[in-house]
Amino acid sequence: MLLRTRRAACSFAQVGRILSAMSDAITRLNAALEGRYAIERELGEGGMAIVYLAEDVRHHRKVALKVLRPDLAATLGTERFLREIEIAANLTHPHILPLHDSGEADGFLFYVLPYVEGESLRDRLVREGELPVSEAVRILRDIVDALAHAHHQGVVHRDIKPDNVMLSGRHALVTDFGIAKAVSEATGRHQLTTMGVALGTPAYMAPEQAEASDHIDHRADIYAVGALAYELLAGQPPFTRKSPQAVLVAHVTQMPDPVTEHRSAVPPALAHVVMRCLEKKPADRWQSAEELLTQLEALATPSGGLTPTSMTPVPVRFSGLPRWAVATTAAILLALGAWWGFQQLGAPPAAAPLASLTQLTANPLETALTGAAISPDGSYLAFVDPSGLHVEIVETGERRTLDLGSAITPWKVQWFPDGTRLLFLASNERRASDAWSVPILGGVPRLVHRSVLTARVSPDGLRVAVVGGASASERSFDQVRVMGAGGEDPRLLVEADPEESFMQVTWSPDSRKLALGVWARSRYAIDLVDVESGERTELLTDSRLFQNWTGILPFTWCADGRLVFGRRDGARAENTSNLWIVGTDVRTGQIVGEPRRLTQLAATNVREVSATADCASIVALLVRNQADVWLADLDESGTTIIAERQLTFDEREDHPVAWSPDGGSFLFSSARAGSTDLYTIDVADPGSRPARVAAGDIAAWAPEGGALLHLSSGDIYRIDPGGGARELVLEGAFTDLTCAHGGRCVLGRREGEQYVFSELDLTRGEATELTRVTGGSATFFVWGLSPDGGTAAIVHNDDNRIRLVELATGVETTIEVAGWSSFEYIDWSADGSGLFMNAGFATSGSYPVLLRVDLDGTAHLLRQAPNEWHVLPYASPDGRSLAFGRMPFHGNAWLITGF
Repeated sequence: MLLRTRRAACSFAQVGRILSAMSDAITRLNAALEGRYAIERELGEGGMAIVYLAEDVRHHRKVALKVLRPDLAATLGTERFLREIEIAANLTHPHILPLHDSGEADGFLFYVLPYVEGESLRDRLVREGELPVSEAVRILRDIVDALAHAHHQGVVHRDIKPDNVMLSGRHALVTDFGIAKAVSEATGRHQLTTMGVALGTPAYMAPEQAEASDHIDHRADIYAVGALAYELLAGQPPFTRKSPQAVLVAHVTQMPDPVTEHRSAVPPALAHVVMRCLEKKPADRWQSAEELLTQLEALATPSGGLTPTSMTPVPVRFSGLPRWAVATTAAILLALGAWWGFQQLGAPPAAAPLASLTQLTANPLETALTGAAISPDGSYLAFVDPSGLHVEIVETGERRTLDLGSAITPWKVQWFPDGTRLLFLASNERRASDAWSVPILGGVPRLVHRSVLTARVSPDGLRVAVVGGASASERSFDQVRVMGAGGEDPRLLVEADPEESFMQVTWSPDSRKLALGVWARSRYAIDLVDVESGERTELLTDSRLFQNWTGILPFTWCADGRLVFGRRDGARAENTSNLWIVGTDVRTGQIVGEPRRLTQLAATNVREVSATADCASIVALLVRNQADVWLADLDESGTTIIAERQLTFDEREDHPVAWSPDGGSFLFSSARAGSTDLYTIDVADPGSRPARVAAGDIAAWAPEGGALLHLSSGDIYRIDPGGGARELVLEGAFTDLTCAHGGRCVLGRREGEQYVFSELDLTRGEATELTRVTGGSATFFVWGLSPDGGTAAIVHNDDNRIRLVELATGVETTIEVAGWSSFEYIDWSADGSGLFMNAGFATSGSYPVLLRVDLDGTAHLLRQAPNEWHVLPYASPDGRSLAFGRMPFHGNAWLITGF
C-alpha cells in the first residue's frame, strides 16, 4: 500500500534525529514481530498510523503493516481495540482491501493489509487534478459497491477519503474499513478530541460527525462519498477553509456550491446524485449504499448519459484476424490491472495468493452476456448478448458481429482448438438447444447436433461430445454422445442411471477421456469417462468439494492436467460460487495435491468458464445475484398475463413467500441485509421500503387477525407484522408451513422416506397428523395447498409428475403434462381449477418458464424470457394477480490471471 510521504522543511540535524527514531522504531518492531513479519522500510504516515513495507515471513509475500501512532496506542485498551477490529477482518469483497492480521507486540498495536503496487486516489488527484467524468463514475461505483457490502455487515467506514482508496489497474479498493470505529470504541470520543485526533477527515466529514453526534450511521459514509465525488469532478472538496475547524463549521452550516459551477461538463444527472449525497440531514441523502450504487450504475451505462464503461463496438473490416503470442497477450492483459482485495479462506499456510481479475465487459442487465469464451491463444473473446454472437480482439477492443441469420438465436459459445471456428448453442422450436459451428471470419452456420444441453470440442479438434436425450424431439440429461467435429457418425457413449442426470462435460487434455458432471439425488460429482470404452470412474465428489451443493457449476481442463471448476461457497444467504483449481492425473483419474481457491466473490455466481490452452488466462462469465418480486395481472381465465409491474427493488435476492388474506400486503424473503430475513410490503406501493418482521424464509399469514405464523428451527411462532410480540405456538421438528386462503394451516416434516402432513390448530397449539406420502427423502420436495386446504399438490426431484394428495384420505392422483418436465415451486389458483408452477430445464437455455396447468393436464405458457428464471409463483386471494420472482441469469466476462 502506498501513502503520501510527509513533506516538511527540516534541518540536517532534524533529519538525522528523525531517521534515527525511524530506525529505532523499525528495530524494535522487527524484534517484536520476529518470525512473523520483517520490516523493510517506512512507506508513509497517516493521521492515526505509520505504514511500513514488510515481508510476511510465513506466506512469503509483501504486506503493508500499519502501526498506530505511539501517543494514540498508549491510550488504547488493547483487548477492546482488537475485538472491534476483528469485525473489519471479516469483510470480504472485490473492492475492499482485506485485513490479513492484527495484534499487539511490545506495546505496538498493528494491523496488516495486502501491499498493492498501485497508487492512492489522493496521489492521482495530486498529479492530475479532476478526473474524466466516466472514470470518476467508475471509481465511485467501486467504492460504493464496497460500502454496500460493509454496511450489510454492520460496518461503517467513517473515514472515506481519497487517501483510503487505492487504484490498481481499472479498479478501486477501499482500505482501513473499521479502523476509525475500532479506535473510537477503544478510547471514547472525548479522549480522541483531547488528543487532537479526528475520527474522520474534516474535508469529508458529515455534519453529524463534525458535531460529535451520538447518532452516526452508514449515511455518514454516503456524505463522505459525496464530498469525495465532488473533489473528483471539481478538483477540490466541497469546502476549503484556512483551518480544519472552519471546514467542520462549513459542513454543519453551509451548502456547497453546485458542482457544475466548478465544472460545467458534469452531466446534470450526476450532479444531482453528488449533491444529494451532501445533504445536511441524513434523512435527505440517499438512504443506503445500494440505492446510491443503483444511481451510479445507471449513469455508467450508455443510456445514463456518460461514456459507457463497456467495450465499445468499433467498425472493422475483417480481412483476417492477426494472432499474437500468448506471452505478449498475457502481458498486455495484466497491464490492465489486477483486481486485488481477495482474502484466502481455508487455504494451507504456504498456498499461493488468489488470482487477479479484470473485467472485460460491462454490459447493463438488459444487454448482459449469456455466454463468453476466450480463444485458445488468448487473443480473442467470443461472447453472446441479446444482439448476437460477437468476436472481439482482446488487445484493441475491435469487434465483429457474426451473421447467423434471423432464424438462429445463440446463447452459449466456445472455441475450436485452431481458433478459426466457434461452437455455439442456439434455441430451437422444441424449447431446447441445437449445437452449431461457424467460422469467425463469417460464413454459413453448420448444424452439428440437435437438442443438446451442452456440447464440447475435443482439444485435438476432431470430435464433439454432447449431453442430450434419447431423441432430437425432446432434450433431457441422460445420454452422452461423441461424434465427428461436424456432427458425423454420432455414437452413444454412456447413459445415466434412472436417478442420475448429466449436466456438464469437458474433454481431457489428451482427448481420450471426458469429465462428466453428474447429479444424482443429493450427490454431485465429476466422473471420468473413457471415450472408447465408456468406462466411468469417480474424479471429484461432493464429499471433498461440493458441500451444500445447490446447482451445477462449470469446469474446464488445462493442458497440463489441472482442472478449473466452480464450487458453491456453502449454506449462505448470498448465493455465491467461486472458481477453484486442482491437479489431476488423467491417466489414473486421481487428484494431485489440494484444491486451491482462485476467486473470492460475493453475491456472484460463476456460470461459464473457458481457458487458454495453457490456462494462463481464464475467462469466466460472472453473474451478480439479483432477484426481485413482480406482480402479474391475469385475465378472467387465469391463463394469460395482461400486465406486469415490479414490486421489490434490490441488488440481492428477493423471493416471494405469501399473500396476506386481504391481498393488500405481500410477504417475501430477502438477503438484502446480509442474512435471509422476512419482510412485508404494501402491494399498492411498489418500491416502498419493506418492513422486516423476522429472520428466516418460511412463514404464512394466519387465516384471521392479520398475524404471521413463522417457522423457525422447527417451531411455529405467531408474530405481529407491525412489530409486536413474538409468541410460541407449537414446538416440533417441522420443515414446511402453508395456510390456505380458506383458513386451514398445514405443516410438513420428513421422516426417512416419508413426508408427513399435519393440521395446525392455532387455538390449542396442537398438530394433528393427516397423512403420509412417499418421496420425503427427495432433496427437492415442494407442495402447494388447495384453497379449501383439503388437497396438496406435490412435485419433487425424483420424478416429473404432479401428484395430488387428498389429505383426509391419503388418496393420490397424478397429472401428466405433455411437453413439459421438471416442475418446481407450485401454488394453486384461487378457484382451485389449476396450478401455477415453473417448468425447469425444458426451455431454451435451461431457464424455467412460468406455467399454469389445469387439473386435466392442459398447460398454458404464462411467461418466458431468455436467460431468466421465473420462480415461486403465488396466486392472490382474489385470483386476479400472480406474484413471482424474476432472476436474471446472465452477466459479464471477467479475465482471471496470475495464479
